[in-house]
Amino acid sequence: MTIKRITPCPILEATIQINCTFNVEQDVLVGVIYSLLGGNIPPNNNNISVEPLPILNLPDEIRRNDPNLRDKPWFKINYNGFFILIGIYGVSLGLNPPYNGWESFKDFSVMVFHKLQENVIKEISAITLRYLDFFKEINIFEHINCSLILNEKPINGIPTVIRTELPYGNFVNALQITNGVHVKNLALGLDKDGSLIEMSLFTKKVSIDNFENIIEEAHTLQKDSFFKLLTKDFLNTFSVDYE
Repeated sequence: MTIKRITPCPILEATIQINCTFNVEQDVLVGVIYSLLGGNIPPNNNNISVEPLPILNLPDEIRRNDPNLRDKPWFKINYNGFFILIGIYGVSLGLNPPYNGWESFKDFSVMVFHKLQENVIKEISAITLRYLDFFKEINIFEHINCSLILNEKPINGIPTVIRTELPYGNFVNALQITNGVHVKNLALGLDKDGSLIEMSLFTKKVSIDNFENIIEEAHTLQKDSFFKLLTKDFLNTFSVDYE
């Protein structure tokens, strides 16, 4: 049996970043995407909105040419509990908490991608599936299958941050583990200290026609890696559903 989910769900954020080029100008892209999505919901529905992001306060030349800003989104479209971030790098798809499961997130992502594929995407160069999990009032280094030793002593003090990149089939798993953080999230009722696990499954082995297969494979690998990272004793403190 494989683990399907644990309760309470620790997921804070889930996003799919699509690095791509467009066949329309950047200045009109957000309007085109808004129109494409707006056709799916009734007129005058408030469940879709466009939010300019702070980077737009910078001069246009800096936004376009500063390498540190190339992966920053310019606009956010909020859409029925999900969102689309738009920048010169491409688009990112995500959902507002609480996380309602992979199938819901995947269905939204595939729907949006197909609309973009048919209308505005020229080609894609990379896809990244990212999850951020928070464990409140926990030093996660005491509950994972990973040991760090320095001078014959474990490294698990607060604060500690480790980051590594692990090859995983056609993907690279960028893993970052952090303790001693404070998270405040009104939607989840959080205002607690704890630990974070961030996993990003990244691949450049992509084509415009295999988006759904790529994100499904990335999700399977991410979930397997995540649950193997947690110790059995720690998993037993959750309610575990199997598939």
